[in-house]
Amino acid sequence: SKMWQLIVWIGGVFRQIFEWLLMKSSKPKIETEAIAPTKETTLAMSSARYIVVVDFECTCESSKKSQNDWIYEIIEFPAILIDLQVEIKEESSRKQHNRPVFHEYVRPIEQPKLTQFCTNLTGISQEIVDKADSLDRVLLRFQDWLDKYTNGENYAFAADAPSDFRFFLLAECYRKRLQPPRNARSWIDLSLHLKAYYNIGKCNLVTKLGRLGLEFSGNPHSGIDDVSNIVQISLSLFHDEKKILLL
Repeated sequence: SKMWQLIVWIGGVFRQIFEWLLMKSSKPKIETEAIAPTKETTLAMSSARYIVVVDFECTCESSKKSQNDWIYEIIEFPAILIDLQVEIKEESSRKQHNRPVFHEYVRPIEQPKLTQFCTNLTGISQEIVDKADSLDRVLLRFQDWLDKYTNGENYAFAADAPSDFRFFLLAECYRKRLQPPRNARSWIDLSLHLKAYYNIGKCNLVTKLGRLGLEFSGNPHSGIDDVSNIVQISLSLFHDEKKILLL
């Protein structure tokens, strides 16, 4: 009957509200580790042939809310794979040569409508994310991509800052009960290495590159452009023999 349909509909609404309040009130305790530049790190990284460089773009808004107040969802998922053995062999490795690239947009489901601030910042439109798959499907394809190009060899993740894993990828996987990519619970925090080896403190990506004598290429806050530039930072550490990325 129509009355029963109405009761079921109201029950569904209250269930969604309850789940949303539960998600907002819960603070995920995720065991993670940002790999810092130490002698022990060098030994731990000695078995990794590949570095998987990532930089996620997420839903966001303009007001200065704390990270606990805003629910971040990944909307752009780019990654570039660095083969350290190839980088050692090729004299021209600082120049452009083919490195495997993974790049997909992601449809947010907790806050499906992008803010105008988010679109202006990232260049990602509502139409783009509406046509994209949700994170669970993207993660499956990403793991398949990793398995294909690493072919059973060890790999480690790297990011420009801890937020990409701690507040974005791992926190979202926790909320949505998704399995994170293998090896993603620890990563190379490049910002720690820039501070330790070059005394480069907290600053934006363009400034970091400039301090290393490099130029930013592309559009800031475009995930695929950012990750391409973060690869430059990774290779700068690698070629300058900052032992962290050496085999």
